[in-house]
Amino acid sequence: MDVFAALAERYKEQETRIETIDGIRRFVIINPQGRDNIKITMEEGILFSYSFQHAHFDFYSSVEENLEALMEYIDDFLTGRQVCCEFFKEGEDLFGGSRYTHDIDISTTESLLKSFTGDNEPLYQSFCKHLRGSECRCCIRGWNGSEDRDIDFVL
Repeated sequence: MDVFAALAERYKEQETRIETIDGIRRFVIINPQGRDNIKITMEEGILFSYSFQHAHFDFYSSVEENLEALMEYIDDFLTGRQVCCEFFKEGEDLFGGSRYTHDIDISTTESLLKSFTGDNEPLYQSFCKHLRGSECRCCIRGWNGSEDRDIDFVL
């Protein structure tokens, strides 16, 4: 199956291109606002990249299933249902991931951190212990920019 051809067909309403940089071929969905683009590579399974976010799509047994999961993920970003988030401590990149936009509560530092740990209290406590006393930042990035936030905090 030609993954890039399937992506080109699915996203024909978007501006796209296929490029090769440093010998790595990738499918790119151009962000019309001039922001970060979505990039898909096939070096070791299917890899999605956008802003801080990288997600691997090789957990299903077939390329077709992985491709369908990837396209659902891309659709979530293009429609604003998902954003990528990254936490920094003293300017160093710690970790991040994607979240559904409606699951992120930025009203307080505690609610922001719980948006990432959910109901896992031991994980939340570990997270807080690791960040305590440090200058931290959470960066949230969405496709169209309306969800973008840089949230500075100290625990």
